[in-house]
Amino acid sequence: MKEITINNRVVEVLHQKFHLPHDILIQKNWDKPLTEEPFYFSDIEMVYLLFELEKSYGMCVKSEDMDDYGYSTIRKITNIMEGI
Repeated sequence: MKEITINNRVVEVLHQKFHLPHDILIQKNWDKPLTEEPFYFSDIEMVYLLFELEKSYGMCVKSEDMDDYGYSTIRKITNIMEGI
């Protein structure tokens, strides 16, 4: 899959499952940590996001993919999903 397609899929999960408005899901925010402004995700929401993405892609994310904050931004999550 191409990066933009994966990003769009991640953005749609964030929009549909977490009710985030599209105006904060714009590309300039894809490198911002999901636990900080403008997203403010809790630990539980990050886990829920992981489950939703695994369900959406029909695949499991490896724990080593989350090392060094690999699962902290939309762009980094996209990189993980590209590697699956």
